[in-house]
Amino acid sequence: MRFLTLFLVLLSLNLKARQNNTFKPQSNKSKKSKKLKNNGNNLLDKFQISYQLNGFSEEQEAKMELALEKLKIAVKSEEFKQAVLNHIYKGQRRFYKSKGMTNQEVYDHILRGVEDLSPIEDFEMDLKLTLYHSKTNTVGYTYPNTNEIWVNDKYFNKYTLGEVANNAMHEWLHKIGFEHSYYNNPDRPYTVPYAIGEIIEDIVNKL
Repeated sequence: MRFLTLFLVLLSLNLKARQNNTFKPQSNKSKKSKKLKNNGNNLLDKFQISYQLNGFSEEQEAKMELALEKLKIAVKSEEFKQAVLNHIYKGQRRFYKSKGMTNQEVYDHILRGVEDLSPIEDFEMDLKLTLYHSKTNTVGYTYPNTNEIWVNDKYFNKYTLGEVANNAMHEWLHKIGFEHSYYNNPDRPYTVPYAIGEIIEDIVNKL
């Protein structure tokens, strides 16, 4: 009886040892991280601008089209990427009113092109631009319930291509959810629409 008990104990220990030595597949976490990194790089290749122009003369249309072409070049540039990733607000790499996003997330959100009213990841800046005339100080505006952006020809006609691109980018950034205060204050230049618009203007004026 003792021999039988000893035999059963040894058999049990042997089975446990075999179970502990069973092959376990390696985690694919590193592969997923690498894949996400590759996808991030692909965002830049996919990014495009589509637009519809209303109320523009042939000359004005040509100016806007050139500004948008340079805007696309600017967004795809390494200079733009580094300026967004390294933007500083109050001593930290971040934007004011960035919806809780890091600078990297803001950059990726721009490239994915997901407008609030058309929540499809199409990697496009979809613009519906309408020219109008007003003697006010408003350069351009839009509303949350429409994809349309109104551009004041009082400023458009005399603006540089960089300033035109700045305004287009600024208003479109509202379309993908970024906001700023209505009244000017010390923090407003650090919001996504204002800060990134200025980055775009600087790059486009150098192209």
